[in-house]
Amino acid sequence: MKLFSPIVFFQDQANSIIKYTPRGHIDTSCGLPECPNTALISAKSTELVFRASPNLHLWGVSYQPRGSWTSMIGGGGYDAPLQLITGALRVHANSNVRLRPLNVPLFRKVVGLVE
Repeated sequence: MKLFSPIVFFQDQANSIIKYTPRGHIDTSCGLPECPNTALISAKSTELVFRASPNLHLWGVSYQPRGSWTSMIGGGGYDAPLQLITGALRVHANSNVRLRPLNVPLFRKVVGLVE
């Protein structure tokens, strides 16, 4: 798993309420700013649920595409070096969230030609 560091969770774009093209772009072929994903097997597959407990220790990056969301539930707290990339975040049931910076943050590298 070290090769995929610092990714903790990665949700595929197929598990989003928004339809994506095979190249990873938002599908606008229906004439709307974003086409709905009608191929979902379950509407619940778009949500990632974290339940607070004393044994939940996550370090790294959690990625979800636009049209997906994360729910944090429980009476405990989240206090860890975690970077959330998500369409929406829902915190409820007395959860406390404190996201600390990562030791090795996620970067996007782009190669370009400057003349």
